[in-house]
Amino acid sequence: MNEDGTPSNRLDSLARSIVQDLGSSASTMEEAVEDPLITSYIQEGMTKANEQAISRATRVQVCCVLCVCVWGGGGGGIAQLESESNRAFRTI
Repeated sequence: MNEDGTPSNRLDSLARSIVQDLGSSASTMEEAVEDPLITSYIQEGMTKANEQAISRATRVQVCCVLCVCVWGGGGGGIAQLESESNRAFRTI
């Protein structure tokens, strides 16, 4: 978060700690989504989750990170996030 409370593309301290433990030097969302160490970490997590899935219907099929601001204040960001993800799936 920026000082004025708006979202920032900079990773927070917890995220920085995790990516550093992975051996990554990413400090922004844009750097993180391009880092093969992080994408591998995410893929491994999806694989583990899918191994524990009780059916194919509950498996993680698609994962994408949106590096866009979906801040809407007062909860409006959720609708915008859904809108952005629907648009992304239409273009795939």
